[in-house]
Amino acid sequence: MADNDGPIHDFDWLLSCTTDFDMGVAFVRDVLGMEITAQGDARVDKHFTRYACARLADGRTLEIVEPSEAGRHLRGKQILCFKTHDAVQARLTLEQRGAQVISAMIHDGQGTGWFYVQGPDGNVYQIYGPAVENADQSDPG
Repeated sequence: MADNDGPIHDFDWLLSCTTDFDMGVAFVRDVLGMEITAQGDARVDKHFTRYACARLADGRTLEIVEPSEAGRHLRGKQILCFKTHDAVQARLTLEQRGAQVISAMIHDGQGTGWFYVQGPDGNVYQIYGPAVENADQSDPG
């Protein structure tokens, strides 16, 4: 087995982009028996209008999300969220390797950033982690 020389080091979050938010939340809560630990209107990632989070015993999170009009292409998709040590560098590395990046870098205002890439099969992945824009990467002119 080859060593991992990529920017991804873990996953701990799954976004479930439901076509019916209320029914999706009810299913997770009432049928799967998972506790909804947070719920509300999406404030940072404008691909979504509402969210509800259920935490698993191992610390991972299932987040049910309602895609907004801007995120309509995500309806019905399950998005695996990969952690990286540096989201800005991960984006550069993945772009250099030919990844199809399908969003701008989204910042939460607290040092974390994320972006979305689409695989050749249409699957969508979120890459997230610390995201400090390096002044050396800015355009001098």
